[in-house]
Amino acid sequence: LESFGFKLFPNYVGIENYFSVFNRTGLGLWQEFVERGYEVFQSTSTCYDTSEFKSDNSVPGLHGGQVSKAFCFDHDHPNCLGWKDKVSFLLDTAGQFIQQRLHQGDRWASLITIDVGEETETLVASLDRTLTIFLKKVKKIMSPEQWSNNTVIALFSDDAVNNPVLLLKGSETNDVVLQKNQDKYVTPVDLLQTFRHVYRSISNFDDENQDSGIPLQTKLPPE
Repeated sequence: LESFGFKLFPNYVGIENYFSVFNRTGLGLWQEFVERGYEVFQSTSTCYDTSEFKSDNSVPGLHGGQVSKAFCFDHDHPNCLGWKDKVSFLLDTAGQFIQQRLHQGDRWASLITIDVGEETETLVASLDRTLTIFLKKVKKIMSPEQWSNNTVIALFSDDAVNNPVLLLKGSETNDVVLQKNQDKYVTPVDLLQTFRHVYRSISNFDDENQDSGIPLQTKLPPE
């Protein structure tokens, strides 16, 4: 993933349920993006009916809930949808959404949750390859400027016990700061503010979401 510009934050302090952080205002982080004119794709590789992660399709600008529902129909083959594994299907759909938004000139954001808690570990074994294919596709459909300076991508786990992971690709303009922050302790609330920093930097909205945490695009204080 280093070839895509990702940086590893080895001192990321994970949390068992990051939804409790991302929805702490009651509105939900991704609806905050919607309110600022973004089209948002929010979906998961888990059956909609059994997941606490639910994308509300009744909210204009919020997409993806129907994709999660598609994983509820074949419980004999829970890792597949047709001839594709469920993660590939989900990422392909997200890629189509991104391509359409770029074509229409929309602002967009996406939260994709991948459930790898199945017993066979088949999905875990193929996940690196699947993510690499997805990132190559996304990078290819973007202009160099869009990819380098207008796109923030975070890959993170919600496991607070078994080596929580955070990999972050930021804007090239923030590259030096991100590099200096790599060895600092980072919390899920810092990650929340990192996402909020994206819409704050290009909008005139007042910062009504004052909260703890520091965006990783700014220098973190010494421990």
